[in-house]
Amino acid sequence: MKTPRRVTVPAEVFGAIGHALELNLVDAHRRHGAAFATDYDPYPDVVAALKWAHATDEEAARTLVQDALTNAAAVDDGPTLERATLALTHGLTQPVGRSGAWTTALAERFICAALIASWGPRPDDSAQEGGR
Repeated sequence: MKTPRRVTVPAEVFGAIGHALELNLVDAHRRHGAAFATDYDPYPDVVAALKWAHATDEEAARTLVQDALTNAAAVDDGPTLERATLALTHGLTQPVGRSGAWTTALAERFICAALIASWGPRPDDSAQEGGR
C-alpha cells in the first residue's frame, strides 16, 4: 500500500476560499436581513471548500475564517461580527456533499480559535514578560 502523498496547497487557494466566504456572508446578510444569523443558507461549495481547507491545513483555515469574518463585518451594510459568527456556525453544521455536518461544538471551537488568533499578543504583554 502506498503512503498518501502530501500535497502543498498554494496560499492563493486559501485566499480564494476566504474571499468567497466573505462575499457569501455579506450577500446572505443583505438577502436575509434579521433572519441572517439563524437562516443562513451558505453556498454549498463555499462550505465544502472551507471544510476541505480545515482538513488540509487547520491553521490556514483559521486565518481565512478570521479574515472573512472581520472583513465581512467591516463592510458598511454587512453583518456585525457576532451575526457573521453565528451564521457561519450555523452554516458549518449543515450537511454539504461528502463533508457532512459538523457538530455545533466543533464549529464553535474552530471559529472561536480563529477569532482568538486575530487578537494576537497585546502590546503590553511583551513588556510584562521582559520584566519578570
